[in-house]
Amino acid sequence: MEHRQRITRRKDMDLADFPNLLDKKTREDLLRKGDTGRDIVAMGAVFHALNRSAEERSKPADPRFMHPKSRQFPFDEVTANIVKELEKMKFEVPGIKVELGHYGPSDSYTYVSKIEGSEFKLWFCRGQGRVGSGWNDIAAVTELIIPGKELSVYEDNSGPELHLYVGKDWESDKTKFLHSSKVLSKLHNEPKTYLTYRGSWKTDSRLAYDGEIAPFLTHDNDIGREYDPEGNEPKYFKTNEIFLEFKTYFEKVLAGISKA
Repeated sequence: MEHRQRITRRKDMDLADFPNLLDKKTREDLLRKGDTGRDIVAMGAVFHALNRSAEERSKPADPRFMHPKSRQFPFDEVTANIVKELEKMKFEVPGIKVELGHYGPSDSYTYVSKIEGSEFKLWFCRGQGRVGSGWNDIAAVTELIIPGKELSVYEDNSGPELHLYVGKDWESDKTKFLHSSKVLSKLHNEPKTYLTYRGSWKTDSRLAYDGEIAPFLTHDNDIGREYDPEGNEPKYFKTNEIFLEFKTYFEKVLAGISKA
């Protein structure tokens, strides 16, 4: 009991010291009133953060086009070159849809947020350092889809996460595969159209270490809420081979754009 009380007091001290719309004495008084007081203090912290974000966004414009510059993964360079090539063409290439995102002071930071073809998609929202005052540079690619596979990667090397298409009719299913979230399909009684694999240091069970890219992508049924492999469906992949497959695919995409 004494240990639990020490933990609670530490939590209360953190809330009292955290930036907040409420002055410190008011925060300390509220925290002594239990859960309701803590909730009010927490809301004060949330509103303080929202106000700060609004203030930062309203600062004088600092126009910048954010290019993907990270080289954390093998496909980073080719996806960055795709952005550069599309930029040369003013983002107008037949059969390819480009979406631009805006954020930062007066929304003056511009970056490519999405590139989509008939059978592939790139989504850019991975951190690659800081820019300006209080902003992250988020122009690196974080989600890549090619025919039959979707890969998600993160700046802290967590994951990666792979979804493998295992449906019976790609032409009928590809639009949904490109655009839908892939979460708990078995739990929601949805048809089995994909399997989920996540970064692991073992091929027969999940074992991950923070900050390191795992050598395998091992099947994960999310405590029975996703489908399991059956028959010849793979139980794992080698991470470097999957990375190379995506790199090779988008090199061909880049070549096609360059010829357009």
